[in-house]
Amino acid sequence: MEITRGSNTSKIFLAEPQTEEIQSKTAGPPRSSFAKKVGEKQYILDQQRVQQALKNPEQILTDARLLPNFQDGKQEGFKVSEVRPNGLYESLGIRNGDVLLRVNNLEISNPEVAMQTMSALGGMNTVSLDLIRNGARVTMSYDIR
Repeated sequence: MEITRGSNTSKIFLAEPQTEEIQSKTAGPPRSSFAKKVGEKQYILDQQRVQQALKNPEQILTDARLLPNFQDGKQEGFKVSEVRPNGLYESLGIRNGDVLLRVNNLEISNPEVAMQTMSALGGMNTVSLDLIRNGARVTMSYDIR
């Protein structure tokens, strides 16, 4: 993952899971769905899967690429690219090219705020995600059950 601020670029490298870990995660009965789409922009999230994802930040950081999005020299959210098929972001209805702006009206203005926001999701029952898709503002709604 690359984070660019002004003329400085920082890179974070994440190790791929070992073969044993992959086998243990894929062995056994199929995993339950992370999200169920119930409307055009509405989803129901499985609370246990949300908790698992929050305990595994690697998944959050590797299921898509999030790069700071700048408008008029000021950061405005994160642009999403390289969304992994069947991954976390795709199951949430997030697409390549979306710009994530706010979670529950809290601006995602830098990587620290983004990670704090993700951590806070564990205690919530509903989440709204404001984003820009194809130039239009969109709000996605998630019920966590």
